[in-house]
Amino acid sequence: GVDKSKFIGEITFNPVINTDGFWQINLDSAIFDGNLSFSGKTAIIDTGSTPLFIPKDDAAAINNQIPGSVFDQEHQLYIVPCDSTSTLSLKFGGVDYTIPSDDLILKSSSICISAIIPIDDVSFPINLWVVGQTFLKNVYSVYDVKNRQVGFAH
Repeated sequence: GVDKSKFIGEITFNPVINTDGFWQINLDSAIFDGNLSFSGKTAIIDTGSTPLFIPKDDAAAINNQIPGSVFDQEHQLYIVPCDSTSTLSLKFGGVDYTIPSDDLILKSSSICISAIIPIDDVSFPINLWVVGQTFLKNVYSVYDVKNRQVGFAH
C-alpha cells in the first residue's frame, strides 16, 4: 500500500524497462552542482545498495568537480572533503529529486568517501547507473510489481 502521510504531491511512476528482474527505469537526466549534466542513462533502483555505482568516466567527471577530491587508486574510490556542499539531482519521469551534500558523503572515523563509486568493468554498460540508498532515503518510493513500474514522490 501507499502511506499518503509520508510524501507530498503525487507519485510519479516510471515503467520498468528490464525483463531480467531488475527495477531498471529511464533516468531522464542527472545534474551535478547545477552545471555538469548527464543524459541517455538508465538506472537500476537497488534498495540493497547504499552508494551510486556508475561508470568510471561518469564518476570521474562528477568527483573531479568536488574541490579537494582525490582518487584512491588502491581502493578505486574518491576521498572527498567532509564539508563538501555539492549536490546531485536525478530526474525521473520529468521530476527532479535532489540528493543533498550530506548524503553524497560516506563518513568513516577518519575520512570521507564519495557516495558516487566508479565501476571499472568492461562488461558494465556505459549508460547504466545503480542507484541505492544515497538517493532512496531522500524520496518516497513505490514498487508496483503488477504494472511493472517504480514510483517516486518528494
